[in-house]
Amino acid sequence: MRKVEVAPCGPSVSLWQNAQKFYPVKELVPVVNEPWVLAYNTNLIKNKPKDWQDLLADKTLQGKVGLNEVSGLTVAIWAEIVESRAGAGYFDKIAPFKPRIYPNSAPLTQGIIAGEVAWSPYSLPSTIEPLRAKGAPIEWIVPNGGTFLLQRFALVLKVAPHPAAAMVLLDYTMSAEGQNLINGNRQGLTVAPGVKLDTELKVDLSKVAVVDQTKYGDETLNKWTQKFNQLYR
Repeated sequence: MRKVEVAPCGPSVSLWQNAQKFYPVKELVPVVNEPWVLAYNTNLIKNKPKDWQDLLADKTLQGKVGLNEVSGLTVAIWAEIVESRAGAGYFDKIAPFKPRIYPNSAPLTQGIIAGEVAWSPYSLPSTIEPLRAKGAPIEWIVPNGGTFLLQRFALVLKVAPHPAAAMVLLDYTMSAEGQNLINGNRQGLTVAPGVKLDTELKVDLSKVAVVDQTKYGDETLNKWTQKFNQLYR
């Protein structure tokens, strides 16, 4: 099968040397990256957790755990990967807390801030940072057990009507200036070793992995939809 994408070839490519583990397909450049994290209300959780399992010991938090509905494949993949990092039966251990299920991450984040729930293993820093900067009582961690990156890719198609212009744009997104615009202000992080951002998310890249989401499909979605219905309904 012929590739329909063109590998980047501009001057910014050199900044991405040795980043291959973060994008094994050279034509698909992960210009946006952020980790899935555990979030918590700093008024309700006084001792900062370090790993996925830490808050499961506090039985006083019944009814104070938040989860996102398995509303699509992305959430199902998140559950699959988190359980692989947190340990088999992780979501079974959450069941006694009678977690609140939210339709998506926006009301879940608001629920943490409002104190409806004390913590959630489902969150992204980009939804937290603007609110935390305004003084909201919310914080996040990358658990020591590890997590994975949510990545958004840029590419140039061979059949692009203006391939040269497209390649210039791709090169700009890979540059230091482009990466600062996209991932700056703590909205994400760069995986390019040659790029340093002033205000990126501070994340130990040894704790994060990349996931080929194309390897997951309806089987994963059905598995976690049924699992959540069984445990939490």
